[in-house]
Amino acid sequence: PGHRKLRSHDRPACGIYIAPQPFGLLHGGQSVVETPGIGITAFDDQPSRPVDIPPTADPFVEIEHRSTVNPTNDLVTGPDIIFFWVARMIMAGYEYRGEKPFGNVYFTGIVRDKIGRKMSKQLGNSPDPLDLIAKYGADGMRMAMLISSSAGNDVMFDEALCEQGRNFGNKIWNAYRLVNGWSADGKAAQDENNRLAVAWFRQTLGVALRQIADDFGSYRISEAFKTAYKLFWDDFSGLYLEMVKPAYGQPIDAPTFEATRT
Repeated sequence: PGHRKLRSHDRPACGIYIAPQPFGLLHGGQSVVETPGIGITAFDDQPSRPVDIPPTADPFVEIEHRSTVNPTNDLVTGPDIIFFWVARMIMAGYEYRGEKPFGNVYFTGIVRDKIGRKMSKQLGNSPDPLDLIAKYGADGMRMAMLISSSAGNDVMFDEALCEQGRNFGNKIWNAYRLVNGWSADGKAAQDENNRLAVAWFRQTLGVALRQIADDFGSYRISEAFKTAYKLFWDDFSGLYLEMVKPAYGQPIDAPTFEATRT
């Protein structure tokens, strides 16, 4: 659900048309003109989307592909609107469709500053996401949000987490450059140390993947990310690569090289 403001437009053929475009909309080959002073907020926050449905059709029942106008099985929203929208969406689904519109509701936490205050322009504690992206990258900001959003808790946002996210992205890139710079010797035998290192990391990877899958299945998004973070930063980069990397300028045996790349 979102809270974008949709605008009402007049179209001679069938009256009112609701759309997010501010003006110059073309629909059915006809120009439409925005009706001044009329707007609908959060019109898309409902279990069915009657926009573009012919006036003679029941928007909840008679549309041919009904599954395309319901949300997915998982609804992601904030707990502060559970009674304003979520409950009403469920009631509307049962009233007009005879079924619940979604099976699971995932409540994200409210984003607060690092000392727990709700972000607001008056307090000046609400950073511009575009500025953060320009400084730390989109992935850096995503990591900051993911790692600080434990299930059931509000997000205690700290810009330092964006820097940590940027550093994590750099870590991935540097590890790629390191491995990509190695040369494989197809004739060299894999020594026992490398064989044990490969076997250890494969086992560690399997354990981490099962944990991540379990976390995702239980909507523990932050915990899943932390597991992936530890796997790459500590286990892969901090331990495994240090165990198998060849001496400077020397090749690495082909089995270890292929296992590391894949």
